[in-house]
Order: sequence, then structure tokens, then C-alpha cells
Amino acid sequence: TGPEAWEDVPTFVVIDPTVANIQTFIAHELNHVLQYGYDAREADMIYEATAVWMEDEIYDTVNDYTFYVGDFQAAPERALSYATYEGSYMYGAALFVHYLASFGGDGHLIEPLWDGMKQTGATNTVDFYDSVEAQMATLGGFSDLETVYADFAGIRYAYGALGTFDEGADIDPVEVLATLPLDALENGTSANPPMGLGANYLVVTTTGAAPDDTVTLTVNGDDDGPWAITVVTDDGSGQVFSDTDGSVEATVNGLDQTAFVAFAVTHGGGVDAGPDLSTGPGGHTID
Repeated sequence: TGPEAWEDVPTFVVIDPTVANIQTFIAHELNHVLQYGYDAREADMIYEATAVWMEDEIYDTVNDYTFYVGDFQAAPERALSYATYEGSYMYGAALFVHYLASFGGDGHLIEPLWDGMKQTGATNTVDFYDSVEAQMATLGGFSDLETVYADFAGIRYAYGALGTFDEGADIDPVEVLATLPLDALENGTSANPPMGLGANYLVVTTTGAAPDDTVTLTVNGDDDGPWAITVVTDDGSGQVFSDTDGSVEATVNGLDQTAFVAFAVTHGGGVDAGPDLSTGPGGHTID
């Protein structure tokens, strides 16, 4: 037990100076030491995602952290807090921490984020979802965590597909559920629906679009949501459509001015189950 009133734990790291290319390991593991000074009871995902973010923050030119991102981008339907050491998903979730840091000016949101996770006692009564929601309400004007995630989901697509990120060229694009041409749109049911704070991505290519063409995506969920659709076009702009009911609709025009329209369909149901949520309600049909 640490010396503070909150649930802190003192830790240490042993460094073997003979290991080659060790600098990012030091940044990562030392950050874990600092994390335990704030909150020794937090979910694994935010521990690892923050430590990987710190690797890039301290050694910006090394970029070996991008290796972890592939697993995160390959499974966007998973809950944001999905955590297992059998893969690198929660390490690759450093992309979400990068997103959060962009609101704090030079990464300074991350310290108050961890400061906001502190609680007294061994029960994780204030989790990182709570702290993200509180910080982003102030810095980004977001109404709730689901809206934060919907905004991130659009930017997550742009990171890889549009290279709107420092290491964009080295980051795998997020997995797309279906890519459809404008003249052959389909209805159907998602084969891999999103968990709580997860996403499905659909892309419509707009080659040959006329000035008055529009495309409408209607999502009908199998529960009450909230559901959101974040629209991203090839200029990187995004717009969030959301509804607390079991359905949500987004209509996009100006298709003749863009090469594609990407739809990130996000699900907020199950968020109240807490940050250890690895499965959750999902399923939607696409009209």
C-alpha cells in the first residue's frame, strides 16, 4: 500500500542495460510505475494503451509501437476496453489515447485523465470511462462517453485510410465490414455486430455520382442503444448522427465532390457494465 489517501501502490522496474533497442521498453514500463501511483485498481486496457502511447510520446521517431495497432484495427467491433494478453488489441488501443491527448495540448490531458481515476479502497469505483467522460465534457464539449467514442470512430477510420496521423503510413486501416458502389447498395444484417463501445465500418464508393445524389444509411438495432453513425468523407471531415432508441439514420449529399463515404456504426449499449466489458449487446440490420 502506498502513502497516499487514494489506492496507490509503490512499484519498481529492473532494467538490463545489455538489451538492445530498449528505450521504448523503459518508457513503457516506467509509465506503469507512475500509473500505480495514481490507481492500482484500473482495467488492464488503459494501463497498456497509455504506456504504449508514452513510448511514442517520448521516442517519437522509433514508431515500433505501430506493430501493436494491427490487432486493434482488425477488430473494431470489440469493446474499447476489450482486454486479453493473448493479443495486442489493448496495446493498439494507444490510438484512442492519442485521440484523447489531442484535446489536451501536447498530451497534457493524459495526466488529469489518470488523476481523475483515483479512488479510495480496493474497489475500482472510478474507472477510466468515468474520467474520460468528465475530461472530454470540459475539453471537447462532449455530452457523454458514447459521443466521445462515436467521434473517435470516425477519426480512427481517417488515421489509416487518409493518413491523418503522424504514423498514418505505418498504421493498418481499420477493418471494413463491406465496401459497396453507389449503384449497388444492399440491405443486410451485420455478421459481426459491435459490442458496447465497438464499431462496424461500411464504405460507399461514389464514382459517377450526380450533384443531386444522396445516400442514406439506416441502422436498426436489436436493443435500445444508444446507436450512432459517424460519417467520414475523403476530405477527412466527420459528422455524428446519434439516437438513444434502437435505430439511427444518416443522409449524406454532395457525393459528386467525394470519392467515398465511410460510415462508422457505433453502439453504446452495455457501457454501464464498466470498463472490464468484453462482450455486450450488439447486432444491427442495415437498410
